Amino acid sequence: MDLLARGRHHRLVRAGPSTCHQRTRPRPLLERYALRLRTAATALFQRLIADGTLPAGYATDDGAGVLYRGTEFVEAVSEYEGAAAYFVDSDGARAVERRLDTRRL
Repeated sequence: MDLLARGRHHRLVRAGPSTCHQRTRPRPLLERYALRLRTAATALFQRLIADGTLPAGYATDDGAGVLYRGTEFVEAVSEYEGAAAYFVDSDGARAVERRLDTRRL
């Protein structure tokens, strides 16, 4: 089991968009760190796609995933309402995110 899965199982990492606004207590240090890492990773992913270093690709919120058959995209799925998947492409100067239809499991 990976660190994030263990953390989530023990409620150490719960920083998705649908849970952030529901908190009435300060976030634990690990959760705040995970949120900062995710924000930095998103910015880096978008920058690398925008400048052509990476090809277009998929990104997901916490609780969402992308299903492939072989190398072909099939659908985006989520474990809770509000979690989504995105296709990120470049318009030549910047990254453009397009929210995908996401089926709730």
